[in-house]
Amino acid sequence: MNEQNLRERADAHGRATVAGDLKTASSYLDKSAYAAAGEVMKKMPEGLSDAEVTGAEQQGDRWLVTIRYSGSGGSTEVESTWAETEGEAKIVGLRVP
Repeated sequence: MNEQNLRERADAHGRATVAGDLKTASSYLDKSAYAAAGEVMKKMPEGLSDAEVTGAEQQGDRWLVTIRYSGSGGSTEVESTWAETEGEAKIVGLRVP
């Protein structure tokens, strides 16, 4: 898992979230992140219009990726922890700091 590939996957996840394509957005989640996803979605701004990957930092064998979601209700930063699961980069943790 390299930074460029990870940023591309995080960007695709963010774009799917903004588009309301929850099937595609959730395809980037490991099962362990499903519970947190619901809580994070409740904290998203209304009228989502943009998602921007603002950071990606390697932490051992995982990556901490920050995505800023913007909409008519302001903006929210979401931190996602990515790890390689079954040969694919997946979100294993989510939180709004």
